[in-house]
Amino acid sequence: MARNSYILIAKDIHLDKEHKDVLNYGSAQMVNLMKAENHLIVEGHDFSFLADKENEIIVPYSYGDMLFANYICFRNDDYSPKLWFAFIDKVEYNNNGSTKITFTIDWWATWYDQFQYKNAYVVREHVNDDSIGSHRQNEDLNVGDVICKIASYDASLSHYSWIAAMCAYNPDTQTGYDGVAIYNGSIFGKKIMLFQNNLNGWGELLHFILKVNADGYISSLTDMFIIPATLVDQPTLTQHSYTGLDGATHYYYTPQYSDSPKTFISQFDKQYTWAEYTPKNNKLYCYPYNYLMVSNNNGSTAIYKYEDFSTANCQFDNKLTVSIGCSGILVPKHYKGLDECIDESLPLGKYPTCGWSADSYTNWLTQQAVNIPVSVITSTLGLAAAGAGGVAGIGAATTALSLTAGQLSGVTGLSSQIGGLIGSFYQASLLPPIQGGGNTSDIIFTSGNNHFKFMAMRARPEFLKIIDDYFTRFGYKRNEVKTPNITGRAYWNYVEIGQGENCVYGEMPADAQRNINQAFRNGVTIWHEHDNIGNYSLNNSIV
Repeated sequence: MARNSYILIAKDIHLDKEHKDVLNYGSAQMVNLMKAENHLIVEGHDFSFLADKENEIIVPYSYGDMLFANYICFRNDDYSPKLWFAFIDKVEYNNNGSTKITFTIDWWATWYDQFQYKNAYVVREHVNDDSIGSHRQNEDLNVGDVICKIASYDASLSHYSWIAAMCAYNPDTQTGYDGVAIYNGSIFGKKIMLFQNNLNGWGELLHFILKVNADGYISSLTDMFIIPATLVDQPTLTQHSYTGLDGATHYYYTPQYSDSPKTFISQFDKQYTWAEYTPKNNKLYCYPYNYLMVSNNNGSTAIYKYEDFSTANCQFDNKLTVSIGCSGILVPKHYKGLDECIDESLPLGKYPTCGWSADSYTNWLTQQAVNIPVSVITSTLGLAAAGAGGVAGIGAATTALSLTAGQLSGVTGLSSQIGGLIGSFYQASLLPPIQGGGNTSDIIFTSGNNHFKFMAMRARPEFLKIIDDYFTRFGYKRNEVKTPNITGRAYWNYVEIGQGENCVYGEMPADAQRNINQAFRNGVTIWHEHDNIGNYSLNNSIV
């Protein structure tokens, strides 16, 4: 038999029989790799026929020369120009001048030039478009404790407010009101009188209640509640004046009618620049690793995904209308393809209804008010409000009147006058009561937290790195019927297809095709440069 078969033996070739790591090298590139100075052991042409089914050969080289060999290439020139590549499984001593080599065919390298690809169900792969939001499949990875990195809110919803009194009697004209009032699209059978939510406004509210009660219309005052300042357009308010029981001029305001809710925009920047960690994979900038959470601080929260906003930042419409407790919602704009995504809106927390009463004591107090210095009542109300930490009506005066003279020191002549008032209360309490409103003091409002809070939520840096490394190594979940991405990244592409799927065909033996497709089913990393195999620290960017 002629001895003209070609053989090439090399060392330190970083490939494995399981085809976990492979090269996208054709036959010519593989030969050049094996002939490189740091890999070549021996090259010869004087060999007998080598059959790929017979997985051993005796070569005329010493055991010492072959000890580090791990890869072999051969060609039977008399029969075919086809190059075969194989993994060296074992090197055994044969005699002083020869060594026995056992090998396993590398189906991938041997038939790589014949590969043709077709569509298959791709489970995972490195994508060739990693724009933020383009890949959203749930990866079922543990994101750990997600923490808030930035929080902001609109102070106009909580720190500034007005007191609204619903009443069907106008003290300035001393006439009743019969009709329909429309404020921000809400319909009322009474008018709304407004008072600033501060010490001066509380005093004006006191005199308003005293006047309405003295005129015999206290039953027309049905509700008092807080509304945020953003609902009050001060330049359009109408000021009303009247003479109070103390003989002085007092004021209240009424808003203009309007047939639509008050709307203003809140914005929050998408958080794509992080100080603590910079991801290599843009999927980490998306939910559930990075997202916006909004809370109304009253038990309701909503998650909004940055990638679902079509605008450069996250925009919301705050829609508010005047009502008892105030009615408002936060509506995401340009979200999930909708100009306004009402179904994913968040309700505003309740604003408090003011506690007040017009009971027998108040009636008696009102009747005696002309004989009581107004400074006493006003100071009493102010102290009650300060002690309660919120807005107080006439009912708060009852609490204030129970304070000791020492607690109220500094108010001229107050202690002696309060003694007389308290002594007279028993008789007044026997009169029939008339109640209005309810005491629903709201700690969320009084603590200045009745607003929407915008929170940038993000996984902790240690979990971000773990997940980022996973994506760097194995790409993204695809679950799509497509042609696999064999190239497209700088250093490696990972591909995994579904079990039972085939994505490679061509002019090759059935065994070769079966083994190659099994490598894809198991998950294969296709390296683009031999010397980089296993170096996952490289910047495997899209090319």
